[in-house]
This record gives sequence, structure tokens and C-alpha cells, in this order.
Amino acid sequence: MLISVLPGTFAVSLHNSAWKLAVADPMATFDVGATGISRVVTLSMIAVAMTMPLTGYLADRFGRKRIYLLGLSGFLTGSLLARGLQGVAAGLMIPLSLVFSAYPEERRGHASGPWGFAMMFAPAIGPSAGGLLLEGRDSPGQAAPSTDTAESAPMSVDARRSP
Repeated sequence: MLISVLPGTFAVSLHNSAWKLAVADPMATFDVGATGISRVVTLSMIAVAMTMPLTGYLADRFGRKRIYLLGLSGFLTGSLLARGLQGVAAGLMIPLSLVFSAYPEERRGHASGPWGFAMMFAPAIGPSAGGLLLEGRDSPGQAAPSTDTAESAPMSVDARRSP
């Protein structure tokens, strides 16, 4: 279970920290100012914050695997369609309750260590990853390549194997 959840947790955290470098691109593409783009960022943060508390309940009711895969597919779809949808999906993928519910109480400390590492390591390298992706563009007007598909494709295969 932990091996399946860690890449998703890492991907969401990495994406959020890497995306902040590319904020100027949607501002130019959609001809909006800092206030307009900050609304999009705020919408995403609110969506994550609203979804995370529900994840434990939803996982108990529908199953951890099903909720995680719903979050993963929603995260990928959201990267193509809307930042708000991506925020809701990210909220389904991040909560530590998914990890805690898979382990007995005496093993939760061992499970939360790697989870915490993924949550802290991704933002540390996110700006560098975002900068590399932005540098890889052919022209300044070209959309920044998304890290979502590259990060999430292996996770979907791994998550389907876990119980």
C-alpha cells in the first residue's frame, strides 16, 4: 500500500511546487494579471483542503484503493481540463489517513516516515524540476510541459497491484 501511495503523494507535492514557476505562462496566454491567476491557485488550494478531510471517510466507505485510483485519474484529467478538479483529486491522494488505515497502530510510525519524506522532498526539488521543464520549451509562448502524465503513469500500474 505504501509503495503505491508514495508516488502519488510525491507527484502532487512536486507538481504544486513546480507549477509555481510557470505562473507567468497562463498569465500571458489568458491575458490575466496576478490577481486573476492567484484566484486559480487559491481555487486549487481550497479544493485540496476541502477534499482531504473527506478522504478517510470515503476510503472507509468505498475502499482505499478505489478512492486513490479515483484521485489519480482525477489528477491526470484535471491536469488537462481544470486546476480546480486537479485540486479535488489531489486531496484524495495526499491524506495520511490512507496510509494509516492500511497499517496496524504499532506499524503506523514506520509507514508515516517514508510518507513524510515524500511530502518534504518533492517541494525541495519542485522548483528545479519546474525550471528544467520551462527551459525545455522551444519558445517562450509555448505551454510548459506538464509533469503530471510523466509522474502519474507508473503510479496507475503500481496502484492496481496493491490490495
